[in-house]
Amino acid sequence: MGEVTGIAIRAKPRTPMQLLSQSDITVEAGLDGDFRGAVRGRQVTVLTEEGWHAACAELGEELPWITRRANLLV
Repeated sequence: MGEVTGIAIRAKPRTPMQLLSQSDITVEAGLDGDFRGAVRGRQVTVLTEEGWHAACAELGEELPWITRRANLLV
């Protein structure tokens, strides 16, 4: 079982991610305040911490997880 360790949203396309300490989430609209909730079929993007660290290791550089522009880090 996983645990959510990070939450981030974008109010509009091509804007920086905003880190949140909490948020409401629904199947219909995704994360409250995130523009993707309005796009059918793509409400939330989930990223595993292990997967992100593996990708950074391949790059040889540790980057913030929001670089991936995902909504939830688990």
